[in-house]
Amino acid sequence: MQFKASEVVTGPVEDVFAQLSDVAFYERMALENGIAVKRLDKLPRPGPGMRWQIPFRARGRDRIAEMTMVTLHAPQKMRFEGAVQGLLFEVDVLAEALDPNATEVTVATKTRAKSITAKVLLQSMKLARDSLNKGYRKRVRKALRQLEDRLHADG
Repeated sequence: MQFKASEVVTGPVEDVFAQLSDVAFYERMALENGIAVKRLDKLPRPGPGMRWQIPFRARGRDRIAEMTMVTLHAPQKMRFEGAVQGLLFEVDVLAEALDPNATEVTVATKTRAKSITAKVLLQSMKLARDSLNKGYRKRVRKALRQLEDRLHADG
């Protein structure tokens, strides 16, 4: 199953990507929202090999997702891969300069199942595909508007 959302962000691609790849910001934001993200690597700056454990509650149960940054090609692309209880996911973040002060950001998430439980979950997600897609696009839009606000507050 795949989710995809694109938005145009006002700002040069290099500045937008710098904000997108500021993993320390996202770690702080998660902590402020009560999510105890645990960093599993010791890399001094963002790059492939960065790893996290992300605890969350879903369907009344505590779960832990593991996520790894597998690609970082500034200022165009980042890829993360992860898993949670037999559900594998890939997240691609792409930035494309439209002009010197406009950047299109596309976030795409692909999921696939490795276990029977995850296959059942994916089937139920497929039944709710339209509402899940709408929510995904809304969350990406909100996150990119916040990124844009940070970008213009800094500059």
